[in-house]
Amino acid sequence: MNSTNNQDIRSRLVGTWTLKSWTVKHDDGSEVNYFGDSPNGILIYSPEGYMSAHIARSDRENHTSNGLYDNNTEEMVASFKSYFGYYGKFYLENENTIVHHVMDAQFPNWKNDLQKRFFTLEGTDLEIITPPIETEGRSIVHHVIWQRAVL
Repeated sequence: MNSTNNQDIRSRLVGTWTLKSWTVKHDDGSEVNYFGDSPNGILIYSPEGYMSAHIARSDRENHTSNGLYDNNTEEMVASFKSYFGYYGKFYLENENTIVHHVMDAQFPNWKNDLQKRFFTLEGTDLEIITPPIETEGRSIVHHVIWQRAVL
């Protein structure tokens, strides 16, 4: 990929994106809305090369206590399972592959990891697709659609 094309694609990625949908496709062909029908999320790519992604179920329940660490195990597990976030640096591998160099994440195993994502930019939409991920005894692929944020 030449540097002019790289700069053009990068400039189109830079900015703030809001979540439209997050679908998971299983290896048996079935699909599910990963965080329900209307999850909330934000994805930010900065001009300096940093990124941050956060997604939450829209139906998250409040904890019984307002103290951050004063809640029971079930509430803490529910919070972990209904929110996903990480941040780091990004770079383009080619014209349709971006790599997130994770500096830290809600899931600690991703710290200092490279997360490859395939993407397409069409109008105001950015679709990001993961390579197949092995989890819970099967292979899944995440399809996340973002829309450029406007004030």
